[in-house]
Amino acid sequence: MKNNALSPRSKDRLTRLIVTGQPSAAYISECQMKATISNVNKEQPKQPAKSPKDDQGKQQPSKGK
Repeated sequence: MKNNALSPRSKDRLTRLIVTGQPSAAYISECQMKATISNVNKEQPKQPAKSPKDDQGKQQPSKGK
């Protein structure tokens, strides 16, 4: 049976990992890049930082009192 689920690039990386016991440099850098992207996404605050201009605009006279 042939399993064509893996791309040729993935097969090469998997073969290298099996034969040498170490992943290829390309695989390592790809994993590091994915980890960095996920870390950056986690570190971003949910609300953007407030600038001084935002604070000044909040104090508006109330209407109808």
